[in-house]
Amino acid sequence: MSLNRIGTGALRIAQQVASRVVNHNGTWLLKIVPRLRPPNAAAVQAVVRAAAVPRQLSRNPLMRMIQMTIRHSRHIARPLSNIVMNHRTFFGLDQRPRYVRRQFLFKKPRTDFGIVERVRDLFGTKERYNEHLKKSTLPDRLSAYDIGGNIGYGCNAAVYALRLQSDGPGAATPSTTDKDLKAYPLALKLMFNYEHDRRNNEDGLWSGMGAELAPFPKAAALLKGRMGDFRPLPASHPNIVHVGTAFVDSMPILPDAKQNYPMALPTAVMYDAIEPDPKTLFIVMRRYRLTLQAYLREQPRVSLWARRALVAQLMEGCVFLYKHKVAQRDMKSDNILLSYDNDGEIPQLVISDFGCALANGSFIVDYRHEGMDLGGNLRTRAPEIASALPPSMVDFSMADTWAAGALSYEIFTKLNPFYSVLSSSTYKEYELPILSDRIPEPTRKAVAAVMRRDPKERLPPSIAANVFSLSLFRFGADLHELLPSFASEPLAKEIRKVSKRVERVIDDMISLLAAETISARITSRDLITRAELQLRATFMARLDRDELWASLAFFRETPSPSDTSGCESDVESAV
Repeated sequence: MSLNRIGTGALRIAQQVASRVVNHNGTWLLKIVPRLRPPNAAAVQAVVRAAAVPRQLSRNPLMRMIQMTIRHSRHIARPLSNIVMNHRTFFGLDQRPRYVRRQFLFKKPRTDFGIVERVRDLFGTKERYNEHLKKSTLPDRLSAYDIGGNIGYGCNAAVYALRLQSDGPGAATPSTTDKDLKAYPLALKLMFNYEHDRRNNEDGLWSGMGAELAPFPKAAALLKGRMGDFRPLPASHPNIVHVGTAFVDSMPILPDAKQNYPMALPTAVMYDAIEPDPKTLFIVMRRYRLTLQAYLREQPRVSLWARRALVAQLMEGCVFLYKHKVAQRDMKSDNILLSYDNDGEIPQLVISDFGCALANGSFIVDYRHEGMDLGGNLRTRAPEIASALPPSMVDFSMADTWAAGALSYEIFTKLNPFYSVLSSSTYKEYELPILSDRIPEPTRKAVAAVMRRDPKERLPPSIAANVFSLSLFRFGADLHELLPSFASEPLAKEIRKVSKRVERVIDDMISLLAAETISARITSRDLITRAELQLRATFMARLDRDELWASLAFFRETPSPSDTSGCESDVESAV
C-alpha cells in the first residue's frame, strides 16, 4: 500500500472522529484522551471548530445538489473559462505566456476585433499572402560568394553583382539584362576604407560606416554599441532596400579597381605602411534593376497606373520610416531603386542609401552652428529644414514625407519643380505645378496636402498612403459612390453621424480587397502584377480604422476637380 493511500485513509478516520465529537459535544473525545490534566471543555470545542470538517450531506436530493454546488462552486466557472480561453486562442487576442495568461483568465477581450483587424492580422502574419514575410539567411564571409561585374561606384563605395558561390561562369562585364539579373540576384556594396595604415581598424570600420546599416534589422547586434544611440530599423519592409548581411573581411583588388577607385585601395601611393591584412566593410543586398531617375529617363511611355503605383509604394516606405522614427534625409530619384522582369510590368520600388540617415530614436536635431550637416541635397530638403538657422531645434519627422511629395511630381511629370523652378525654403503652395486631370482627384488632393509648408498641417504619411492605395483598387476612382450618405456633407468630421453605415461599407470594401488579392495571388499573376500584390499586402497589413476614416475624406466630391483649394477643409480634418 502506498504512502498516499495511507495518508488518505488516516484523513478519513480523523474526519469521522471529528464528526462524532461534533455530534456528541466532545464527550467521546474526552474518553480516549489520557487524563494528563483536568479536561477543558472550552478548549476541546475550539479545536473541533478549527478542524473545519464538512458536515454530512442531506438525504434530500435537491438539498444535496445545492450543498454540492456550494461546496464545489469553482467547478461552475470552469466551462465558461474554457470558452473564454478558446475564444482568445482562436483569435490571437492574448499572445502572452500561458503561465501569465492563467492569472488574468477573464480579462476583457479586444472590442475592436472586426473584419478590418482580421484582414490586417492575416496579411501581417501569413507568408502565403505576404511574400515579404519570408526570411532567408546569407553567409557573412566574402569567400562564400562569386563577385560579378561592377554596377557602379562613387566616393564612398563600389557596387558589384553578386551571387552565392557556385560553379557557374562569372560575369565579365556589368549588365542589367534579365539573364544577368537571374545569374547574379544579389549586390555587394564594397565600402571604401581610406585608413589601411591604421591598426585594429575593425571597430573604426563599424562605427564610421555603420549608418549604412540603418535598414538592416540585425545591425544592432553587429555594431555592439559602437555607434552610441544608433537604432536601425527593427524589421525589413518591402519598400525599403533589403540588406541580407554585413561583415568585415579582407579588401580584394578586383579587375576594375585600379582604374575606377585607385585611392581606396591598400596599394595607394599615400601609404608608407599598411596592415598585413587590410580590411573593409561589405554589405550584401538584394539586387535591383535601375534607379527611378534612369527608369523615367529610359522608359518613353510609362502608364499612369504604373506611376500611381510607384507613388503609393514610395509613401508606404515613408510610413514605415515614420513609424520607427528614422529619417532617410536624402530622398531623391537616384536613391530610389526599382526591380521588374519586363518593360510592361509595374516595378517594385525601394528607398535606398541610408548614409545620411537619422536613426537614433528621435527626429529632433540640435542645430548649433552652420558647420553641422543636416544631410541630403539642399534642393530636396523640406521647408522647415532648408530655412532652419542655428541655434535651433530642427524636427525631421515630416521631412521625408515632404520629399516624397516632391518626388511624386517627378514621377507624374518627369520634372521635379525644386530642381529647376522653385526653392523649398521660399516657395508658396499656390506656385506648385497643377497635376493632370487624368490623375484621380483624391491622389491630387493628397499630393497637395503632403506639400504643405507647415509640417504641422502636412498630411501624415499613413493617411496619404491610404489614399494612394485606395485609389489604385479597381473601384477606387468611384469610391464616393459606395458612400452616398456623406458625399454631400460639408466637412469630413460629419461622417461620424452615419458611422454604422460607413463602418459596414469599410468592412465590405476591405473584405472585397482581401478576397480579390488572395484570389489573384492563387490564380494568375497576369491579373495583378507582383508589385501591386505586394503593395496591397503592405497596405492591408497596417490597416487602422481611424486612419481609414481620415482617408475617406479625400474621396468626397468637389465642384471643381482641378481646384486643389477646395479640399482644404477635408485635409485639415484628416490631419
